[in-house]
Amino acid sequence: MQLEMNRKGSKTSYSFALTKILAWPIRDLIKSQSDYFEQAKTRLVYNFSLFFLALQSIYTIHITANSFYYQAKLSVIIIVSSMLIPIILKYKKSYIGAGTMFAIVHAILLMANIIGFNGEVNILAVAWATVNFLYAFFVLGIRIGAIIFFVDFMILAIYSIEYTREIFRFGIYFNPSEILPVDLPGLMIPFAFMLYISAQFLKVNTTAETALNNEKQKVDEGLAELKVTHGKLKESNDVMTEQSKEIMDSITYAKRIQESFLPSEEVLAASLPNSYLFYKPKDIVAGDFYWLEQTGDYVVFAVADCTGHGVPGAMVSMICSDALHRCVKEYNITSPNEILNKSRELVIQAFGRGTTEIKDGMDISVCTLNTKTLKLQFAGANNPLYHITNAGNDGSTIVNEVKGDKQPIGVFERPKPFENHTLQLNKGDGIVLFSDGFVDQFGGEKGKKYKSRNFKKLLTSIHKHSINTQKAILEKEFESWKGELEQVDDVCVMSLKV
Repeated sequence: MQLEMNRKGSKTSYSFALTKILAWPIRDLIKSQSDYFEQAKTRLVYNFSLFFLALQSIYTIHITANSFYYQAKLSVIIIVSSMLIPIILKYKKSYIGAGTMFAIVHAILLMANIIGFNGEVNILAVAWATVNFLYAFFVLGIRIGAIIFFVDFMILAIYSIEYTREIFRFGIYFNPSEILPVDLPGLMIPFAFMLYISAQFLKVNTTAETALNNEKQKVDEGLAELKVTHGKLKESNDVMTEQSKEIMDSITYAKRIQESFLPSEEVLAASLPNSYLFYKPKDIVAGDFYWLEQTGDYVVFAVADCTGHGVPGAMVSMICSDALHRCVKEYNITSPNEILNKSRELVIQAFGRGTTEIKDGMDISVCTLNTKTLKLQFAGANNPLYHITNAGNDGSTIVNEVKGDKQPIGVFERPKPFENHTLQLNKGDGIVLFSDGFVDQFGGEKGKKYKSRNFKKLLTSIHKHSINTQKAILEKEFESWKGELEQVDDVCVMSLKV
């Protein structure tokens, strides 16, 4: 039994090796073809040539043995043309080229074969013409198949008419003993090829139809799955849309709450008449905020930049804004440095109530202006103040930067009391408080940050304009610089002209 299994294994190995060798000429061409019909036609051209070669070789031996040398020579030409097909398929990689060559040679040899029968059209000639037509029609397509059919039909028609038959015999005449008889072996070959081509045609179409039905079934199943998936996605989308609407409604309402903490334009105009505010949140709500309180002759105002932006930043800003409000209203503090010291204490206390440690806070510039004496006090947490004055040596406009302390309002490793700065303002002087959103904005031709140097130049260039014109120029410059790029942070600029 083991010996029998070994023999079967050996036969399988030999069969596989033979199949691999026989498929070598068309292997690369088949791999390069993605269409099933293209692959089928390539295989048909190749298999037809092998089948033709085998049968025609046997038939050639038969007619040579019976001394029909003219037909034997024609048969050798057909065999040679069959041997060329694998070469064309391998190196030219064109089944159309190989098939066309074979069909043309076959049409010429059809004519030569009829001459071998002294111009008589018989059933053998009709059979070979039919083989050539079926081969060309299936392999080369309707157009070339129609041309080959027309050529074969014309050849048969020419030799069916006595007048033209005599012309196209070219003076060749064979004795009856030299003419190949139309016998069964001779007829079997073309009819075998007709059956082979028809069978292959039916096989390819049946396989293609089965493949199409399978694909249609897969498509139908896929469509059914897509319908189910679409329904689920629509349902999920409806839920997400509703959730998104609820979130947007909540954020919009949060904006209304945050705006209630910010001084109105009327309050700003009443307390600081010759001032403007450029406030542009990155999102609907912001981490940047501006703040103002007036007590007697003192106007306390500030610009702050809280940790983050959007909803988290807005939540921090409300806590920090409340701390500033309590400093002035509850603790009666008006000195900027003392406001920052107390605010730091209140913010840390507010964030320290829970179990989670939060180190958020704010950077801020705070000013207190005595509206009678124009004396200005300033203190800053990481943020500076710009004092714009016409005190240059030649009377030109210059920007003096008063820096704040390098520490935030919030948890800090080595906190220290904030320093107070005092400035005596003169008529025409300007004060600018700002967050880092404007100077950190990417834009321009090279997509770089705006930077403080350009910001100072801008403030210097617009200082002599009215306060409304200054604001318009500032807004236009920001939008022009940003261009199509995304806004990177909240922007808040507050400017006062004495």
